[in-house]
Amino acid sequence: MSSTLNIVIPCYNEHDALPLTIPVLKNILDGLKVSGKVSENSRVVLVDDGSKDDTWSIIKAASDTDGKTFSGVKLSRNGGTQKGLLAGTDAAVNIFGADFIISTDADLQDDIQTVEKMTDLFNSGTDVVYGVRNDRTADTGLKKLTAQGFYKLSRAMGIESVYNHSDYRMLSRRVCLHLLSYRESDVFIRNIVPKIGYRSDTVEYARLARNAGTTKYNFIKLFALAISGIVSSSLRPVRLIFGASALSALIGIAYFIAACATGYVKHSLISALWIVCAVITASIAIVGEYAGRAYIESKHRPNYFIEEIAGETNISEVKN
Repeated sequence: MSSTLNIVIPCYNEHDALPLTIPVLKNILDGLKVSGKVSENSRVVLVDDGSKDDTWSIIKAASDTDGKTFSGVKLSRNGGTQKGLLAGTDAAVNIFGADFIISTDADLQDDIQTVEKMTDLFNSGTDVVYGVRNDRTADTGLKKLTAQGFYKLSRAMGIESVYNHSDYRMLSRRVCLHLLSYRESDVFIRNIVPKIGYRSDTVEYARLARNAGTTKYNFIKLFALAISGIVSSSLRPVRLIFGASALSALIGIAYFIAACATGYVKHSLISALWIVCAVITASIAIVGEYAGRAYIESKHRPNYFIEEIAGETNISEVKN
């Protein structure tokens, strides 16, 4: 018996992209069903992450037209891509009975044609498949710079992650359940999945041009995402503070000794003071970031609220 696949797509203000994305996803899913690689219960789960345009109307129309292929999950407000993915994963395994999911973006810049390769790997016993970009020609110069910088910084901070992997991945049901057991508010899925373990593999592809619309990530949002990923996954920044403080103290002592030897005590002390103040300020900011995140996590607030579900949900056997 074939396994049930749910393709999970977080959507935020995707009025332009969805009319092009929906038929592509249907053709791919229909092909997998005809070949017997996935069950007839397989579907696409479109998650409206609090869009301000008519994204939900488009999703609803798709589910009304073909409720066996398209289902919709409408969140009560925008929470970001990571929480949208969590909500879609939750619905896929706990409402629609998925045996495995494949997540990607609504713009289909991550080559959706590799879904079949991911499905084949799942059917051969693989629990996790990472979509890895081996060609970023379609990206802008700024996008390439920020993306490569993020991956390198993550590695420098001791974070276990897959280079050039974003949110295009395949997860088996048991990995999804483990992922959903993580309860932190500041969730960063691409850093969590490698920690879960199980048999994994990669599928490489060239990143494509966006099919329509504009990216929802500007530099500020990308920077915030990078900070979130680092702070939620590593304590190395805090440990680096100690090293920076020790180095600052040594520089201050060296300045003082040099000042005493040359007679320029006043100027050297001012320079040393600037260095010490800079280190202290940065230290307070970093520790404050961790303290603030810890305060938010201590509240144990829900990550999202589902306002509405569209599409058929009457699957006879929902697996536990």
